[in-house]
Amino acid sequence: MEPGGIAFVDYGERPVVWHTRLLLAPTNSTCWVILTPDLDSYEEEMDIGNPDFQNFHYAGPTGVIPPHIDRRRVYSFAPLSPGDLGRHMQQGRVTANAIRATVGLPPLPPLAAAAHPVAPPQPAAPPPVPAYVPVTGMLGGALPPAAPAVPAAVAGVGAQEQVNTWVAVEEVGQIKRGQILAVEPAALPAGSLIASDHAIVPDGPKFIFARKVKASEVEGYKLEDLRVLPVVFDGQGIRRREFYGLCSHLNDSSPQGGGLQLEGPATVLRLCKMMRDSNLTPTTFHEYWLRSADIPKGDRSVYEHECLSRIFEAMLTVDQLNAPALQSAELVSRRMQVIREAHRISPGSPDYSSDDIMMGWRYRRAGQGVDQELAAHVATELKNEAAIAKESRKAREEAEARRRAPNKKGKNAQEGAASFSDGDIRRELFPLPHISLGQPPPNPSQHQRRKAARHRLAQWRHIFQLCLIRMAEKFSRLRLVLDCRAVNQMFRSPPPLAMSAGFSWSRLKVPQEQTLYTAQTDVKDYFYSLRLPHYLRPFFALPPIPAHLLKLWGVSDEMGGSCEVDGMTFPQFGVVPMGWNWAMFFAQRVHQCQALLASGLGPSRLVAEGQPAPQLDSGEPCLMVYADNLNVIGTDRDKVQKVKDDIQQHLQQLGFRVREVIDASTRVDSLGFAIDGKSGKVLPIPERVSKVIAAFKWLSRSVAKEAEWAANLLHICCADLKREWSETVTDPYELNPDFKDIPQEFMDDNHWGLRFAAFMRLCALVLAADIAVFHRWVPSEFNPADHGSRARVRKMIQGANREERGAKRARYMSSVEQPRFQGQTFLEQQAVSHLVALDYVKRHQVFLNFVKSNRLSLDTAQNCDESFSIFLNSLFHAGLDITEGSKHFAAMLDACPSLSQKFQLPRSRRCLQGWQKLDPGSTRPPLPFALVALIVDKMCRSRQVVAALAVLTMFVAYLRPGEALGLQAIDVIKPCRSSKTAVINLHPSNRGECSKVGLADESISLDNAELPFFGNILVKLARKHANSWLFNMDYQQMKTIWDNTIQNLGISHKQYVMYQLRHAGPSHDRLHNFRTALEVKMRGRWSADSSVQRYEKHALINAEFQALPVAVQEASLKAEKSLKSTVLKFSNHLLG
Repeated sequence: MEPGGIAFVDYGERPVVWHTRLLLAPTNSTCWVILTPDLDSYEEEMDIGNPDFQNFHYAGPTGVIPPHIDRRRVYSFAPLSPGDLGRHMQQGRVTANAIRATVGLPPLPPLAAAAHPVAPPQPAAPPPVPAYVPVTGMLGGALPPAAPAVPAAVAGVGAQEQVNTWVAVEEVGQIKRGQILAVEPAALPAGSLIASDHAIVPDGPKFIFARKVKASEVEGYKLEDLRVLPVVFDGQGIRRREFYGLCSHLNDSSPQGGGLQLEGPATVLRLCKMMRDSNLTPTTFHEYWLRSADIPKGDRSVYEHECLSRIFEAMLTVDQLNAPALQSAELVSRRMQVIREAHRISPGSPDYSSDDIMMGWRYRRAGQGVDQELAAHVATELKNEAAIAKESRKAREEAEARRRAPNKKGKNAQEGAASFSDGDIRRELFPLPHISLGQPPPNPSQHQRRKAARHRLAQWRHIFQLCLIRMAEKFSRLRLVLDCRAVNQMFRSPPPLAMSAGFSWSRLKVPQEQTLYTAQTDVKDYFYSLRLPHYLRPFFALPPIPAHLLKLWGVSDEMGGSCEVDGMTFPQFGVVPMGWNWAMFFAQRVHQCQALLASGLGPSRLVAEGQPAPQLDSGEPCLMVYADNLNVIGTDRDKVQKVKDDIQQHLQQLGFRVREVIDASTRVDSLGFAIDGKSGKVLPIPERVSKVIAAFKWLSRSVAKEAEWAANLLHICCADLKREWSETVTDPYELNPDFKDIPQEFMDDNHWGLRFAAFMRLCALVLAADIAVFHRWVPSEFNPADHGSRARVRKMIQGANREERGAKRARYMSSVEQPRFQGQTFLEQQAVSHLVALDYVKRHQVFLNFVKSNRLSLDTAQNCDESFSIFLNSLFHAGLDITEGSKHFAAMLDACPSLSQKFQLPRSRRCLQGWQKLDPGSTRPPLPFALVALIVDKMCRSRQVVAALAVLTMFVAYLRPGEALGLQAIDVIKPCRSSKTAVINLHPSNRGECSKVGLADESISLDNAELPFFGNILVKLARKHANSWLFNMDYQQMKTIWDNTIQNLGISHKQYVMYQLRHAGPSHDRLHNFRTALEVKMRGRWSADSSVQRYEKHALINAEFQALPVAVQEASLKAEKSLKSTVLKFSNHLLG
């Protein structure tokens, strides 16, 4: 073995991995200082006798992998430059000499100063210089295999005629590219490594790659070749660059001899950056262009564009050419742009009239023999004359409009809307030349009238004609709104939207020591940027125009331009029209969805009505979306700016035009209010609030006295986002931490007058004391606004005797809604809950619509079975989960109880079986106990102790989240003399409650082996919350705390949900044999073994823990060890 050799070693890993080792310098007969692919250097015994080796192979200087070693199992080097390789070789010799000195061995002999003699007397010929290894993927940047050094006796023969100058090939430090290092017979500096006509020359701590060339070739090495990029190899040694990273290495400087010999600006670099910013490559951009440009199938331009895209990408990624400096690449780029521009206006009829100009030819087919400067001068003059003619025509049209309506007044006249003619409106709607529609022929023939009438009737069967309304918008522009009142009667009302309003700002709370930052964006023409599906476009048609104008205006065939029918045609809207009752719904939902996708935030970070305001303490931004406006809000300026930039870039990639961009700032205007992030004040904008006050004062003259009160209160309208919760209340009031929930008697429907009077007094107190009041959660059993729960209904129909029960049941039966289908009895309605019944009705209606659209039959049971099996196949083809199919099947049986028997609907049942086999679905994995301990620890330290106790309750008692949050203090039974363990009485029968399987009074002992002290803590919590709910929080509050805690651990809140605690408890107990399988089944209240197997999966606990990040694993183990002390410390602080 010799320095520079390559060896492959197998350490006995499974699967087998061969590790590459580069021999740097020997320390004794079998030990060498080696270099690993990770660039670690140390001494190792390079012999099969090494006990750490399972196998060993020395490949010599060439480094050729032998046939018995699988190349895919070799862990090899990344490419190394000659300078890096020389430094590692020199450092290896230094390390080897130090080791040899400790064992009494002499140092290694120095490397040969040069392969040629320096001066007589002639020294002995040095040993051959080791060849560098051109191993693919190992030392790919090294020199090619070198021949042995030339002996001294032969070195001078013919040297003057062949090679006489050593020149630097690269620029290192003070040495420039092309600088002469030595001219024969002078030698290179001492320590140089020479291989034939290549050499590595030391220059202090650095190394220079040099080459021996003729004197006449030296000048050529001084020129920098801008045509190519530095060659880069991937991990397998294949020449390849990633497109997303090469744009930063491209150089658009002019090479030697001049730049591009084309007219117009260079486009390659800007085109590459545009693709990179859109997360596309030339090939994927071709696919995107095909989808978005609606190019007809079979168009030859598609194949040409694809070939050019692949050529362009290969030039950059494989050949690694500096494309901005190459005229050939510029021509390829311009040709692709010519194709895209030709198809932009009319995809079916491309226009290549400007291809000569875009290509930048020095000659043009259409202008042979004409000087280009003269042609440019003529074009400029014609453009100026056309502009003058256009302004003259507009002045005439405006004067004509004033003559037609000299006394026209009103809002539109004041804002200048009268100056818009029909032609101006038509130009705003269509990018087409202004052509006068003219008048119909004075005496049309009977055939022409009949033909036009048939065409008009055919159009009116499916088209609703709309009226245009022009409304004032900011920047003195007009907003186009359609009168869709007739069309809206054809659509259902959209569901309610979670939108933000000015009041939403007042619900945010900013910590005293922090500053609120807000970044904003606005989408230009947002509604008219949302494409309308084709099947909805006939509902939104504009006034008719003559059909022959479509061909004159160059409308494509796909858009109806080839229509040969005379008469009138109706242009249809291709985008979402303002005025449609669903327009705001889709605009809001699209903007919210895309903003959440781009930012990576969850729905809980949306500021909207009907849900809790996001917390700002953690610095995580939140979003306030209103149609086309977006506010990114947070206390961390960098995070707010990053989220805004990500959303802006994402929207631009989707094709939206983002304008009015405001970076993270402390002062912004939003939804009519001015927000000051430093002081935390939110005030209405003076210009707007003055108009509202004037309107209320005008109303107070004739309508209501309350309008005057509102006008006076608007002067003090203000919100303080930094206002803190009061810790003390001034005398005669005092803070009562044991304040009970709203009494049930107060929520009685008969006491509405009392509630209204209390509300009026509360409003006066809020205004007088300048406080903000937040209502408490009212249980649905007491809230008359909520639909009655099962427990409440059970109490309502109970009585002391049969007569009383009969009267109560009669009243309740009269209040129940109409049956879901004809002939359904009252008790059949009560078989499912109200929400499930509504879901069944919707699903059955979907099935009926499917039957109608596919012309299927339901007249017999066999036809019902066939139709529903076809329906199930369509659901499977649409990608839905099997649970959706099962719910649709249950809805079918609910509507047709006669088909509920097992021998009914055999084909549909077999479809569900096949669906189950192909896509059985997956269950949630259990949470490791260490992760549960870490979640509890984080909740306790963030002062969410009650939420932490709720998490432990779900884990210990195998409870569902709804069951745990529905516990009352009275449900926790403290230990006694006969039993030393606290017990939970789940679903007590005295409250009329029962589980989902109809069981009541289910007992669960709090005897967990990991947490033996937990029962006493729940007893103390129940004593503190006597006659109230045990945890005093609803599901949404608990979920918000859970999601925030998971996100603070660096884990996505979608990865783990609270319901997995019901999986974690039994899996943990079985993993450590704390309970038998039967005990787990009884504690989890599962009636079937299959249910236990779906929840209890203790084998997955270790796998889930190993999948966590290393930092989370370490923190979880630490939290598990200190769980007892943490829970006792914070619970004692809470409970006293």
